[in-house]
Amino acid sequence: MAKKKVKGSLVYEILIVILTVVLVATLLYPKSVWKRVNYEAMLCRDQMERIVDAEGLYISFHESHTFDSSLVNVMNYIRNDSIFGLDSVHSTMRDTFYVKLIFDYLRDYQDIPTKKADDSAASLLEKRSDSLATAQVDSIINVMLNKILTCPTSRDTYKVQVVDTSAIKILKVSCPLDSVTLDSLNHNFWFRVVGSGKFENHGTIDNGQPSWEPMKRK
Repeated sequence: MAKKKVKGSLVYEILIVILTVVLVATLLYPKSVWKRVNYEAMLCRDQMERIVDAEGLYISFHESHTFDSSLVNVMNYIRNDSIFGLDSVHSTMRDTFYVKLIFDYLRDYQDIPTKKADDSAASLLEKRSDSLATAQVDSIINVMLNKILTCPTSRDTYKVQVVDTSAIKILKVSCPLDSVTLDSLNHNFWFRVVGSGKFENHGTIDNGQPSWEPMKRK
């Protein structure tokens, strides 16, 4: 006949299980927190780079020949301007921009090696005459253009400044995370204390120069 477990020993076993679960959670949770922090910083910086690319395309060919600090005109131009269907040079330039968008999507959202992402992005555009490939391209570009305007951490719109000197026009694109927003995001007990997480402003691209070191890819 099996002996009944002593009540005290059962309590100790439950406590051990609970403590084990807590220990594992305290080890894994910070890792997941920092994975999110680093991932969102990468996405934000990629999007700021694409905004700079889009503004460059806009100022090169649009009749205004000036940057668009609101981003409304530049996005409408990239998406809808009829010139891209009439002029092969304009079309090629926009396709280069599209390759970057698809490349970001395949690399950052699909989590595949950079080389494969690069090959896949170019391959999709090469097959644009195929109806399925065209649908894939259009869908990916639409997704990326919808994401490009806001920081993935706060969903606030990027700050775009245009400095018009007597010599040149200078474009500055900045992450919108300010001190008030950061204090609010970092106030969460589990995120800040348990996960040791800390969101920071993701930086600025000033006259084409990013404020961060290029991130190493796979």
